[in-house]
Amino acid sequence: MAAAVPSRLTRLFSHLLDHAAEFSRPGGPVAVAVHRSPDRDGLEITVRDHGPGIDSADLPHVFDRCNRARAARALPGPGLGPAMARQIALTHHAGPTTHQAPGEGALFRLMLTADADADADR
Repeated sequence: MAAAVPSRLTRLFSHLLDHAAEFSRPGGPVAVAVHRSPDRDGLEITVRDHGPGIDSADLPHVFDRCNRARAARALPGPGLGPAMARQIALTHHAGPTTHQAPGEGALFRLMLTADADADADR
């Protein structure tokens, strides 16, 4: 992969890791995996928590600006973190997705392609 914006990618990964740590049960693991994408020239990065997961009704709205899932409405903050993470991912052509993890928890997936630097905002 060629040029990207390291400070923005750091912010993106920091958000995903902080989110996973916040929603994992106390002392629960946060799993991070990086794999070569079998069907694309790039990487697949996943971050998984072991918390309550995301209600299926909330999954399509995780990255919406100022969205708060029902289970997270009592938490501090305006709910901008996921929207900011999505914007950073999109500028690197790494559209993020969110899924229910097998068993328990949430799974965030990023697909970084080799041409991610083509339109990255530098």
